[in-house]
Order: sequence, then structure tokens, then C-alpha cells
Amino acid sequence: MATGIASGSGQLYLREPVYRRNSYGKAQCHSTVILSGMQNQIHWSSWISKLLQVDRSNYSQCQVKTNRKFHRGTIKSCQREGSTRYFDFAVIGSGIAGLRYALEVAKHGTVAVITKAEPHESNTNYAQGGVSAVLCPKDSVESHMQDTIVAGAYLCDEETVRVVCTEGPERIKELIAMGASFDHGEDGNLHLAREGGHSHRRIVHAADMTGREIGRALLEAVVKDPNIYVFQHHFAIDLLTTQDGSDIICHGIDTINTETQEVIRFISKVTLLASGGAGHIYPSTTNPPVWVSISSPPKCC
Repeated sequence: MATGIASGSGQLYLREPVYRRNSYGKAQCHSTVILSGMQNQIHWSSWISKLLQVDRSNYSQCQVKTNRKFHRGTIKSCQREGSTRYFDFAVIGSGIAGLRYALEVAKHGTVAVITKAEPHESNTNYAQGGVSAVLCPKDSVESHMQDTIVAGAYLCDEETVRVVCTEGPERIKELIAMGASFDHGEDGNLHLAREGGHSHRRIVHAADMTGREIGRALLEAVVKDPNIYVFQHHFAIDLLTTQDGSDIICHGIDTINTETQEVIRFISKVTLLASGGAGHIYPSTTNPPVWVSISSPPKCC
């Protein structure tokens, strides 16, 4: 089955992008957390193991200048004071969720994308299946919703299903505009597959490496955006929070640069945890161990 959507310009391989690199100053405060049940899966170097095994530092001991001028306006570029960086937004994780969010909020300010490995190394890179979207004239959002709710044993939130099924086609077009290259039929239009649980052909795919192709397109768009800075090999170790009555306010993140062994602090107005890793709350998972996350599921702080 084919659609009337033309091909994108992307290629089905991951080119080695060039990332912005910075030289960092010495850290003033080491805020750390305890890793539980993960060190048998990841071979940490001795220095990072020692750092991660000490008690978590109290945020009140780590002074943060929350009254800085930049909090009252948009940051025009990456600002720094020693080992501290200042951004409007900070994103932990370089998978599809983190990269797509970074591209959206970059319209409103500066963004730091922070990842503990190479930027392309995420679970997104290993997603083989395609993406469901109503792109065939014979298909409908209502049909897609019904298939989804039935497959979800009627436990799905109907409004969430409606949003996902309604916005799906536009998200596919956005990815193509960014350069994502999906499989096409002989007529040059998108090839739509039909998989289990679907009553129509609506699966857009890039061979059996759909996640890798989507990640490639998003990452290339991120690297080209002048408002987004990618910090690779930065391991997030602590969220910087203060108490305001019954509310907890997040001011940013402490990270370890695993190449220089320095602690780098990111102060931001908004912090997004898009690090994934939820599969590892279970004893067994098919997720690659290198993408173990020590954070909770994605949320905004």
C-alpha cells in the first residue's frame, strides 16, 4: 500500500556528526547518588565508582545563584561560569523523546542536550518496527483508535489515544521534512505495512531499522540548530532542587564528564528527564544494558 507523500532526503545510515565541544573548569561541588543493582551490568572506571558510591549531597550545601539575570529573559547563547553552564532548557537523554523536545523548545531559548554516551547511542537506535499513522484514504482516526484500545485491553486512556492517532500523520510529515527516509513503493510514495492488531495498512517503516533512521534525522536537525548544544559523555548524577512550601523546584542538573572526570553543573529554567531506562526496573529486559538509566521515567521538572 502506498500513499501520496513524497520521499524525504535522508539516507538509511548514521553519519558521524560533529558536536560542539568545550573545555571545562574544576568542579566546586560533588553531588552524587548511589547506584543500586547496576554495577554488575556496567563496567565503571574506579574513579566514577567511588563518586557514585558516596552519600547523596544535600542541595542546600551547593549554592545556586537562582537570582541571576538570565532567569528573567531568554539566554542568547551558552553562558558559563567556571564549571557551571546556563541554559533555558536542559534535556537528559538523546533518544527520540529528548531530541524532538529539544527541537521544539529551541524555538524559545537555548537548550542543552545531555547524554552519557555518544548522542546516537539510545534505545531509539535499536527500535526495529515501524510507526503507525493514518495515511491511507481508506483508513480513519476512529479505526486506528479502536484498534489501539482493543490491543490495549481497554485499559488505554481514550484522550491520549485520540491525540496520538490524530497527530500521527503530521508527525510523520515532520520527520520526512527533517530528512528521514522511509520505505517507498514502486510509485514513489510511502509504503504502508499491516501488522498485528491493525485493521488497515498504516505502518511506516525504514526496512527493519526505523528507529535508527528517525534518530539520525532528529540528531542531524539538532546539530544544525544554533540554539541547541550537545554534551556527550556527561553522566547525570543529581537534580538540583529546592523546597518552596509543598512544591519542589528543579534548578538544573549535576553531571560528570566521563572523559575529563570533572563535575559540570547545568542551571536551567526547565529540566526534562528523557533518559528512558524504564525496562530495567524489571529483572529481565531486552533493552541494551549500556542504556541503563538511573532516573525515573520521562517527566518535566
